[in-house]
Amino acid sequence: MSDIFIREFGNPGSSSCATTSPGRSTSRSCRIFNTFGPRMHPNDGRVVSNFIVRALKGEPITLYGTGSQSRSFCYVDDLVTGMIAMMD
Repeated sequence: MSDIFIREFGNPGSSSCATTSPGRSTSRSCRIFNTFGPRMHPNDGRVVSNFIVRALKGEPITLYGTGSQSRSFCYVDDLVTGMIAMMD
């Protein structure tokens, strides 16, 4: 049975990375959530771009459900730093 090591970069829930199988071939994967940064397309349907576009247009911000849920966001530079650290 292989050991699994999980490292999270940024806020919990934003992105997680895992390395597996010490002593054997190593596999690594990153699961990316809610990353934002420059050159985002305004109509890509993501939470951050939707929020910004609606705010700039003076439109109401859309809340889904009761509005009590929370999300964590990760800036693209921080994501890249975490991915590079995972590969080392």
